[in-house]
Amino acid sequence: GSTKSRKGFFFLNQRWLKDKKILQYLDYELKTLSPDSPVSYALHLVLPGEEVDVNVHPSKTLVKFLRPQLI
Repeated sequence: GSTKSRKGFFFLNQRWLKDKKILQYLDYELKTLSPDSPVSYALHLVLPGEEVDVNVHPSKTLVKFLRPQLI
């Protein structure tokens, strides 16, 4: 594996989130595509409000996707 650092950011409807599952998935895929390169990335998703529950954490940095299989 690569020892180079990667930095990822995830936004949903212009809100910064800490979704470990999505960031881990992206990091895994980027390691597969570019194992020896440090990569920074930002994922910006736009979803209808009824597709997410933003009231799962007081800081609003975590959300629940009502249909996570679509993400």
